[in-house]
Amino acid sequence: KMNHTVIGGLFLANKVNDERFTLEDEEILFTLAYQAAVAIENAKLYGEVQQLAITDGLTNLVNHKEFHRRLDENIEGSKRYQYPVSLLMIDIDHFKHFNDTYGHQTGDQVLKTVGDLIKAHVRVVDVCARYGGEEFAVLLRETDILPAVTLSERIRSTIYAYPFKHDGMRSQLSVSIGVACFPQDANNAKDLVKRADEALYAAKRTGRNKVCCCKSSQ
Repeated sequence: KMNHTVIGGLFLANKVNDERFTLEDEEILFTLAYQAAVAIENAKLYGEVQQLAITDGLTNLVNHKEFHRRLDENIEGSKRYQYPVSLLMIDIDHFKHFNDTYGHQTGDQVLKTVGDLIKAHVRVVDVCARYGGEEFAVLLRETDILPAVTLSERIRSTIYAYPFKHDGMRSQLSVSIGVACFPQDANNAKDLVKRADEALYAAKRTGRNKVCCCKSSQ
């Protein structure tokens, strides 16, 4: 038994001069409907392949390559329309130790959960990405440094308060976050990432589970 799915329909009201539809008309319509169905299915599959190419398979966030494409796009928009863009670099504290202790499967679940918690705090126009390993990146469109730091603090506190459950146990995890803003802290996309990374390392170096912003923004 074949399963059929309706993906569209052709509606014919009447022929010219109210003539009846013939078997030949029916054959032509079947051919048109089949060709349309194939075209729609191919377009759907192409869209799914394109989505897979820009998405991290574990967290369903934007991947590293697509993040940099959108970063460049937002920097160009910022230059053209004169709006600020803020970048958050987020790293899970002591994740390697957690992964080694509880295993990669549990570690993967933590990465997925952290990704979901971060995404829940950002808008549709913002970009939320898995930057690599246990590091995430968030690009905030039309957002200056102060609201970016406020949002970062909300993300940090939400993750710190979240009960990560595994093997009948609960673990408390934290993140360190570095924040930088364009054009305030950097002249281009590469330097913006560098400034946010520097702020992230400062957060790590000074105790973790905290938010630090770029020196020029302090």
